[in-house]
Amino acid sequence: MIHCTGCNAKAIKACSSKTKHFAFTGSVPIAHNPRYSLDVECMQALGNALKESTSLTVLSLKGTRLNQASLEALGNGLWNSQALETLQLSHCAMEVADVYLLAVALQCNQHLMALSMAHCKIGVAPLSE
Repeated sequence: MIHCTGCNAKAIKACSSKTKHFAFTGSVPIAHNPRYSLDVECMQALGNALKESTSLTVLSLKGTRLNQASLEALGNGLWNSQALETLQLSHCAMEVADVYLLAVALQCNQHLMALSMAHCKIGVAPLSE
């Protein structure tokens, strides 16, 4: 499904309210390439699922590119999730400033019990004010 433009967000919307686990595995060696990652529409669908679902307990986004727009789209869901217990972000690529967006969202999540960021590629862009 990685190359099915427009289909990923529809699939996420269709299954996320009915599942306990959602996993997306990008092409780990090339996570920096947005072509092999979930787009902003998909991340918005996941954010909405996290915010609304009482059953989605595990989210894995292994090997995807997490930029400012995608983290903002996902962040509200992470912030407000009442069910998410495990977040797998290993092998993801993101900039330093974007890690801050993720940290703010996770700081408010009271239910997360496990977070994996193993082997993430963190860029060197300076933190914005």
